[in-house]
Amino acid sequence: MKNLLFTIVLMFCTFSIGQNFENNFKKDVLNLLKADKDKSDNFLNSMTVISKNFYKNIQSEFLRNKYIKEVDTDLKMDLKELYLEKKAMVGDLEKLFSEANSRGFVGEYDSAIAFLSTFYDKWYESQLQSLKYFSDFALIFDYCEFDYNPGSTSQMFTFYTQKCLDNYNSKISKMTQQLNYDENLKTELKSIFTGIIDFTEPNKIVEPEMNTAKVELENLAKIYQTDVQTMIAQLQSKIKQYDSEAAYQTDEENQKRLKEVQGMEQSIRQYQQQAKSDLQKKESDLNLFGIAEDFMKSNSADNPLTIINTSNNTITGSYLGFVKQTVNFREGPGTDYSIIKTLSAGTQIFIVSNNKKNNYYNVIDLETNLEGFVYNTYVEFDKPIEINEDDLFVENGKSSFSSISEVDVYNNTNKTLTVFIGGSNYLFSAQEKRKISIKPNEYKYRVTAPGVIPYLGKDNIKSGYNYSWEFYIVTN
Repeated sequence: MKNLLFTIVLMFCTFSIGQNFENNFKKDVLNLLKADKDKSDNFLNSMTVISKNFYKNIQSEFLRNKYIKEVDTDLKMDLKELYLEKKAMVGDLEKLFSEANSRGFVGEYDSAIAFLSTFYDKWYESQLQSLKYFSDFALIFDYCEFDYNPGSTSQMFTFYTQKCLDNYNSKISKMTQQLNYDENLKTELKSIFTGIIDFTEPNKIVEPEMNTAKVELENLAKIYQTDVQTMIAQLQSKIKQYDSEAAYQTDEENQKRLKEVQGMEQSIRQYQQQAKSDLQKKESDLNLFGIAEDFMKSNSADNPLTIINTSNNTITGSYLGFVKQTVNFREGPGTDYSIIKTLSAGTQIFIVSNNKKNNYYNVIDLETNLEGFVYNTYVEFDKPIEINEDDLFVENGKSSFSSISEVDVYNNTNKTLTVFIGGSNYLFSAQEKRKISIKPNEYKYRVTAPGVIPYLGKDNIKSGYNYSWEFYIVTN
């Protein structure tokens, strides 16, 4: 009990009452549309680069086919990922408008969102057709003899047969029509975006007396919030003081202090509940603004304000799985991140967490032990990986420092291991022995190696002790 740790969890209550909902709503919509445009521009830039390289190396069949392969693999997969991200963005927009509609800020928005969803279907098909023209032209150049005239603006290619020339001119005509269609799509998208932005302008039908009441209510909420923040600061100061003094107090005194901070926490909770109740009563005539709804969400028991001395629990919901079809394996959760490699259908993966980041899963390729991200629709979950509590950390003596423990790590395998603990990755080559320093705490950790099912564990590093940690591979 000498090292009594005061750990108190308070529930967050910001007393947000929607005073800036209109501005935040419009900002969120504009951010979604801008992100969508940026991703589209990145894809079109990639297509432009490949197009220039294709024509620049048109006389080389090897290089020609190299760029066609990039179109048929990387660009098509990028396009599919981008299309799925766009459809997900439409869903996010719909949620924003639905909430705004329920508050009375926007009218019926269904048609605007439906237009955008239908547009992306057309856009996707159009881009697929544009990519197909690369292959069509490649076939003509593969089977026709020609001269390349890069300096000529009127006749870039001279074909030796009329049939080849006719085929080329036919494709040029269709491609020109496709480009005109794409330009029309850009105009259509601009019109749809403008229509959606117009919807973000809030209704101005608000009575002056309701505005006055709303301002008064907002001011009251700010007072409540200031009071709570002051109480929390006092509690945190008390916890810090008692935690530093715990080692020098009796068990009886530490128990007394623990009850004191628990009582302070309970008082804060009661004040929060009373403040919420008061605000709900005062805003009963202002449901148009959704003040009660905002307040109740921000005061939810699912929202922790602060946790004193939290542990590094970072591994949750891990699974074995596999890739459902060929997909790009990226360095980060988005098409703007570099491609590590391509994962073929059936590739076995370890899903680090079932929590998605920007609709991507953080995964590890089991064969290579490479870590990256895969778009969620390409991932199939299989068996969950349980966290073991086998006490693999073995005490091997006292530490010279209470705040740091040394761990003698021995990789007793013929593979390179990656150990993730405390937010850091450590690499150990086969049969390597090395010390690592770590703060005393309870940790969840992950150990991976090429071709091996990952090991997830949980253990406690006690203050004042050093440890040894040996890894070996078990074959089932």
